[in-house]
Amino acid sequence: MISNDITQFKDMEICVDIGRIRFFIMLDSNFFNEKHILSFLRHKHGVFEIFFIKNGKGKMTIRNQEHDLKKNHIYFVNKGSFHKQLSTNTIEGYSFQLRYEVFETTEHRTQSGESEQFLEKIKGMDDFILEDKYDNCSIIEKIHQEMADQSFGFYTKIQTYFTQIIINILRLCYPKNGNKKVLAKKNVDQSRTKIIDNFIYDNFNTNCYSYDLANLLGVSERQLNRILKEEYNTGFKQKMLEMRMEVAMDYLLHTDFNIDQISEMVGYNEPSNFNAIFKKKIGVSPGPYRKCHVEKDGSKLNERSM
Repeated sequence: MISNDITQFKDMEICVDIGRIRFFIMLDSNFFNEKHILSFLRHKHGVFEIFFIKNGKGKMTIRNQEHDLKKNHIYFVNKGSFHKQLSTNTIEGYSFQLRYEVFETTEHRTQSGESEQFLEKIKGMDDFILEDKYDNCSIIEKIHQEMADQSFGFYTKIQTYFTQIIINILRLCYPKNGNKKVLAKKNVDQSRTKIIDNFIYDNFNTNCYSYDLANLLGVSERQLNRILKEEYNTGFKQKMLEMRMEVAMDYLLHTDFNIDQISEMVGYNEPSNFNAIFKKKIGVSPGPYRKCHVEKDGSKLNERSM
């Protein structure tokens, strides 16, 4: 049972230095709540997000791939990777976000070039899923206890535990023998598709045009159309529409926003236009879509994007 006394550390950043790398560990509610607060809306972060599953079962979508959430596993989501959890999840565990900065001076170098090895490995991190052989959930619970007790040197002890967790993750990702489980990507064109995905996500509810994306990629609109056809089997307008409908469905199922609000949030000034397009694309109007799924699930979830 987690003490309420440690909630004072919510939204705090813990700094940990390893060689010439300074890690910033960002703590939110999901670091303190064993019953994980789910984020059903598709989203991304500008930092790493790490999930430690202690118990239960569920599913997580990472970069449009659905994965089972398994007991005693770590799910490492790279910065910029879209992800969401499903509303049927019944998981227990913890998560935190992580970013880092590098000191350019030589003062922070550790012996035997270990600092450079850390830097090389952290730069190579990507989305992955691995069995947690080091039981990092128990280390997180020790951090909770230090926060609750606040005995002499507790902050240094917390830093030590986070250093241990970071090292554990890197050891799991880069074992002496065996292969890390990196989620499959489209090798050569991965950076290009990531730019496209980010552009669509950031601009789906605005009045942007295909030439804006073409300029960002440094290609002509004709080349962009070919790329979209090859990578997504669709065109620019259709890709934007698909994102609008995906986000609209998430809002309808997992928030209390009314339909007029959702219409505006996904880029439609006139709710009547939104209703007509939603019905044409999904096969039913937004109101009945929400009602049908609420009745099917028993109750509507009231979750905001994290």
